[in-house]
Amino acid sequence: MTLTLQNDAGSAYVVTLLESTIAMLLLLMVLLSVTQLYLASAAINKAADDITPVTTLASEKIEQLRQVPYNNIVAGGSLLSGASGFFDLPDVEDDGDVDYTRRWTITDQGGYFEFSVRVVAQIAVSGTIKGTTLTASSAPR
Repeated sequence: MTLTLQNDAGSAYVVTLLESTIAMLLLLMVLLSVTQLYLASAAINKAADDITPVTTLASEKIEQLRQVPYNNIVAGGSLLSGASGFFDLPDVEDDGDVDYTRRWTITDQGGYFEFSVRVVAQIAVSGTIKGTTLTASSAPR
């Protein structure tokens, strides 16, 4: 099957069914590639949205711990269990439900203290439990 077209200059050219099919297949491949990129970027953005509050809570606790006067810092805590005075349960959505578990340790390194904070989401976000651990140090001022 052929299709005869005429351009502005008046000359005729022929487009075959095979050429048209190849052009449509190429276009389809490009569209599928763009769709895959779009879906991948949506998944990456969702993962970033899920981990942002976890990282923010850990950073906030590190900053709180760094504001404690050096002579008032007490070593202790656990990242694996809720040691008394070294954990809290933030409700960032203010809905009465525990959204995250935040635990921290303070380790005396002889001359400076090391703070480690672990925050874990209490609900599965996008199918998996999200969590992060941050570490910082504090030296006498």
